[in-house]
Amino acid sequence: MCFCPLSASASKVRRRSSLRKSPPRIVAMLDLSREVERETQSMIHWNTTGRWPLWLLLGMSRQGRNLAVAIEWKPRQPSAPRHFSLINISLRDRTMRWINFPTAAATLEALAALDAKRRPPTAPPAPAVMEGGAA
Repeated sequence: MCFCPLSASASKVRRRSSLRKSPPRIVAMLDLSREVERETQSMIHWNTTGRWPLWLLLGMSRQGRNLAVAIEWKPRQPSAPRHFSLINISLRDRTMRWINFPTAAATLEALAALDAKRRPPTAPPAPAVMEGGAA
């Protein structure tokens, strides 16, 4: 038997603690006794969890009977371009509307504008893509 030491390149497996260091911050309260709000919570959970989530949740805020959710759409292929949206979910009825943004920062800025009771900015134009390399 050989009892040689492990090489420096040997990988070490590190486990994340299953306990959070701090409790999660509550960003929006839903009344789960109301059917529409319960369905909204289930829909957000379904879209953001599981083996292949559709969204990456960036932020959330409640404005009265509406829930504003900033998300990144998760692409099916890793090479696909990234897409971001601010989704407005009505807690009165079962409707959703969204505005697309070119970056996560622009999406979070629009969410912050809603929090500050300002009108959200319009979606800025996507940066131009030049073909054929630099001239």
